[in-house]
Amino acid sequence: MSRWKRISLLIVFTLIFGIIAFFHESRLGKWIDNEVYDF
Repeated sequence: MSRWKRISLLIVFTLIFGIIAFFHESRLGKWIDNEVYDF
């Protein structure tokens, strides 16, 4: 039971990380680049 819990948690974390990375690459990355380079 605990093994399946760990596997499901791992899958959920990888999915969340993938979604965050995707959005970071598409929109957030450009916005952060503009903010940082404005300094």
